[in-house]
Amino acid sequence: MADIRPGSVKRTEETKFQVRNIETFLMISYDAEDDLIAAETDKTEGTCEWAIHLESFISWRDSHNNMPMFYWLTGQPGSGKTVLASHIIRHLQSRGADVCFHFFHHGEKTQQSISGFLRQIAYQMALHHPSVRQSLHTMQETGLAFDKDDERAIWRKLFTNEIFNLSLQRPQYWIVDGLDECVDASKLFTLLAKFQPAFPVRFCFVSRKRPDFDRHFSRFGQRLYTHHIDASRTLEEIEAYIRDHATMLPVDEEESDSLIGRIVQKSRGIFLWARLALEELEKVYSDESVNSILDEMPEGMIPIYTRILEMMAANTREIKLTKAILTWAVCGARSLSVHELQASLKLDMTTSIISVERSVEGLCGQLLRVDKTGTVHVIHTTVRDFLFDRGLESPLAIQKDQGHQRLAQICLQYLISDEMRPPRSRSLLHVQAGTTSEFADYACTLFSEHVVEASVESDEILILLYKFFKTNVLTWIEFIARRKRDLFYIIRTARDLRRYLERRVEPPSPLDDYVKFVTLWTSDLIRIVAKFSRNLLNFPTAIFYHVAPLCPLDSAIFLQSKDTQGGFRLHGTGRATWDDCVSYIDYRGIRALSLAAGDSVFALGQKTGHIKVYDAATCQEKAVCTHGEPVKFLKFDDSSQRLLASGSRLLSMFRVSGELLWTFGLQSAVATAAFSTTDDMVTVATRNNLVINFSPSNGIVLPAESSGKENYRQLKATTRQAILHADISPDLRIIAIAYRGRPAQVWSLEGDAFIGACWFRRDTPGAACISASEVLFNRNPAVELLAVASQDGELAIFDPWTCRETKSVSGEAYILACSPDGRTLATGDTRGAIKLWDFDTLTLLCYIKSDDYEVRSLAFSGDGFRLYDRREGKTKVWEPSALVRKSSSDESSISEPIYSPATVVDHSHAAPGIISLGGMGAEQLALVGTEDGLVVLFDTSTAKLQKTLYSHHRSLMITHVSWSAGGYIATADASSILQVWAVSRDADNTIRANKKFTEFQNPSSIRSIALSPCGLKLLVCEVSSDSLHWISNDDAGLESAPKASTVGNSGGMSRAWAWLPQPLAGFDLAMVSNSTLQLYLTNDTARDISLKATATLTFEGSHLPSSAHRLILTKTSRFIAVDLETKRGIAASKLLVYCLEHIPYEAERALDDSPCTIQPLLCLNSKTIRMFIGWHDHTLVFLDTDLWICSIDMASAKGGDTRSYTRRRHFFIPFELIGSDNGVAPILASETSIVFPREGSLSIIEDALSSIFVSDEIAG
Repeated sequence: MADIRPGSVKRTEETKFQVRNIETFLMISYDAEDDLIAAETDKTEGTCEWAIHLESFISWRDSHNNMPMFYWLTGQPGSGKTVLASHIIRHLQSRGADVCFHFFHHGEKTQQSISGFLRQIAYQMALHHPSVRQSLHTMQETGLAFDKDDERAIWRKLFTNEIFNLSLQRPQYWIVDGLDECVDASKLFTLLAKFQPAFPVRFCFVSRKRPDFDRHFSRFGQRLYTHHIDASRTLEEIEAYIRDHATMLPVDEEESDSLIGRIVQKSRGIFLWARLALEELEKVYSDESVNSILDEMPEGMIPIYTRILEMMAANTREIKLTKAILTWAVCGARSLSVHELQASLKLDMTTSIISVERSVEGLCGQLLRVDKTGTVHVIHTTVRDFLFDRGLESPLAIQKDQGHQRLAQICLQYLISDEMRPPRSRSLLHVQAGTTSEFADYACTLFSEHVVEASVESDEILILLYKFFKTNVLTWIEFIARRKRDLFYIIRTARDLRRYLERRVEPPSPLDDYVKFVTLWTSDLIRIVAKFSRNLLNFPTAIFYHVAPLCPLDSAIFLQSKDTQGGFRLHGTGRATWDDCVSYIDYRGIRALSLAAGDSVFALGQKTGHIKVYDAATCQEKAVCTHGEPVKFLKFDDSSQRLLASGSRLLSMFRVSGELLWTFGLQSAVATAAFSTTDDMVTVATRNNLVINFSPSNGIVLPAESSGKENYRQLKATTRQAILHADISPDLRIIAIAYRGRPAQVWSLEGDAFIGACWFRRDTPGAACISASEVLFNRNPAVELLAVASQDGELAIFDPWTCRETKSVSGEAYILACSPDGRTLATGDTRGAIKLWDFDTLTLLCYIKSDDYEVRSLAFSGDGFRLYDRREGKTKVWEPSALVRKSSSDESSISEPIYSPATVVDHSHAAPGIISLGGMGAEQLALVGTEDGLVVLFDTSTAKLQKTLYSHHRSLMITHVSWSAGGYIATADASSILQVWAVSRDADNTIRANKKFTEFQNPSSIRSIALSPCGLKLLVCEVSSDSLHWISNDDAGLESAPKASTVGNSGGMSRAWAWLPQPLAGFDLAMVSNSTLQLYLTNDTARDISLKATATLTFEGSHLPSSAHRLILTKTSRFIAVDLETKRGIAASKLLVYCLEHIPYEAERALDDSPCTIQPLLCLNSKTIRMFIGWHDHTLVFLDTDLWICSIDMASAKGGDTRSYTRRRHFFIPFELIGSDNGVAPILASETSIVFPREGSLSIIEDALSSIFVSDEIAG
């Protein structure tokens, strides 16, 4: 790797750590320095110097222009261009310049794609510059996700948003060899067409001359320098190379000049031909043989390759090995090391090869070479094309699909071998030996790239895939997580296998079940990565026993593992298939008016004038912005660091942390806005037809001539209507506008000109038409398409420059959103359904049915794998598998052929949402209050609704529920109406509510309710005071405590109450206010309550750091957990545990005694615990911030050190179990079952503490 200058020891170790993380983050699989060394192998000292003295080169190298500058050096095939590129790199390095470089290699996927090139350059930039290194490391630590094969996402997120904004002091030189070997190089020119980094960048491209390249390079104008390598220059270099190797020639010194001249002349400027001729001449010793070789060696590379192949085929004894080596060299997804090739050949040939390096040199030495790093390469990319030629008649000719099929078979044979067997027992998880073969990395990471290119005529690949998924797939996932540290390899594999299966278009066959099984696994792979990636990377062996129980009942991984799971079990409504809805946010009565999404955040604009910013990974609120009026429009900038907000009269710019940057008064609401690709300008269009350009950093309005104001005075003269909807193209060149009763219009933002109207084919131009509801440009600047949804649901795609309709469907489309890569179009309708379409063809990919209010807004996440919606009462977060589509580097357009029918996701007819939840002791039941006023019971052993007990009037949501072992249930609704019922068991042993004791209106808002363990007393906590009620066994209902005994709160202090499950001597009720613990005794005979003891709860010698949110006691009442309120974004104490034993009565304390103080036994801060779940005996059960169910036995808490204890990790959970933001926390029910509320149903994990994944000692 590139040299990193060491500083202090600590700094060096920190740098190494960051570099390793960035290497994983960017999926760097090879060292570019090896390519450079290999390129220099054939360089003769003193050659190539002419190139660095060219006037064009010097002008490019020493340019003072701060704009990106380009140098294009061209030459014919085999003329030594790669050697010349290596010389330019070394020359710039010798001058102390900052140089990054890349060698494109056709046939090696990681080195022929634009995405691989950009990731490699970003990595080298990180090696050179601490600021780049820190920036990329921060992105990796914050969990920024993006498609590693999507060059646009890489360019935008890594370069445009980060690297190009850094202030580097010197020009950066990027040398790129073999551009003609890049897959779809035109996409690279699209990226380079318009960008302005904060530092000078000098590009040098070395390639063959191609007409399409001429066209692309011409757009750089005066910033481009070019030079074509003249044949005379090449002949001089060839002569110098031959003279440098003259000792190899079989002639004496006097005759060498003549022989060298003949070789140079016959080479015709092809360096590779001269080198091959020299190798041939090394093997002979007579003048006759020399003449024979020169006469027989044809001119041009194809004839010479043919001659070489004939000589190689003459060795019939080793022809099988020769062909195997050639097949691995030309079909390999990357170049193999000699150790990898040796392992692969052992599998391929079922025999050991003594020396692979000698075999390569002896059998294929004229077409292959082994470089200094021990890596096997073809001598030139033309060798690969030659061997793949269908017209080649040779036993060594290689059919591309057959070659890939053979390599796929070898990889899969390794993957189903005993070396990849998973552990047979949980006890072996942490002693798993792991894979040892040199071939493991290649087979695990690249097998699918051979599968997708393999012939589909044979069923052998399908059979091997079936065996692989039936046996060792979990070990493969563990290998990727442990060794590669990036699960994108799994996503890529799933994509490749889907493409392979799509190619198997055939009539029904006996292997249909195999196809279905493999298809099922491709879906599972994508879902497993989406739901469990973070914990699989941290704990790879968890894949063996801890993932399958959390997967749907009909998933391949669950069906395959159900007989061997053991441990915990997950029950829940709708678990048959993967749930596409991973989270939802309940507005809790505060209406949301707008929605926007960025790379790692999304935001909701509220009617109250607040903007809530959420973390995309956790869906937890991370910041609140105050706009000051109802927020009707939101837009993140390209870096997702700033957020533009607008209401009716105010425009505001915020940082995502909540900081207000600037405001601007408007005369009309914003219709649309767009940021430039460099985030240095934001263009705003208002509903009164005005366009204004702002500086995003300070809100300064840019000059009028660039704002388009004159253009929109002209539009106002054409129509006085307000804009219904508008959208600006990604390049800020044109705007599409929807007016009432008119077709969508397209206007130029550059030339102040009307481009045209988008008439649907069904409409008659000039006549009345149905209004457009929304317009939307494709988000990919290279794909110039416009989607228009009409108010009757018709959806059409237009060419925005000709305004010609290219495709339309009746799609019930009213709301539009486009994925960042421009390939997927999302639409929403008035019935709450969402559809995903291929943007180009309008092929339906996915249909999400839902009757949960109409869809008001849609937005894609920054990586395009998630979709957010805005509805009347909530926002839902979707992860449909249809969003994981083929890599853009695998196709030439935004669309791929789609053979499978659209996925249908049915979220309709959902049960009423769960608003409150309570346990029922050891009963296998959970008490639930719903949003429509029902009080129901769920069976915790099945997660099924058992029965409805009763309901509140007017279907008001049940905000609080409480149960007591004495046979009582109390509930409160949103209007503070309380009901208390007695319950009993029917003949079938089910519980029913048989008597309502009372129903009354509480005078003020209720915070919580709690029945005493015996059920005869009900504590009602209000905002300003708390009261205690006794339950009468007759028809009198509730009796309130005497006024003198009602506990008040005149000081406005917060309070948290809890009944002691097992009353201690003289106490049965506890309350914490600020840092004061008060213990009370209730008198059932006198119907009063009295304070019996007081203690001060301390933490680290001071008062509690924040107010108590709730109190939870163990069954013995020995320990009390104090759940503290925490402020957003602040790491603070979250849970404190105290012992209640030995607290003296107030009457026993002398007057001069200092107040009793209690130190905590245990402290968990907000970086450790996400939520407290409950007590199991004296074991604390909680969910940590990594979504692991954890427990701590209080016996392990170290006395005097509140932060030292033994933590047991049991299993992690998928995010959707806690994804709702409706304020209902999970509970521990029936001893060891954890109950999670999920909209209208429950998910329940049974035997949650039955197995331990790992125990670790936590030191304070």
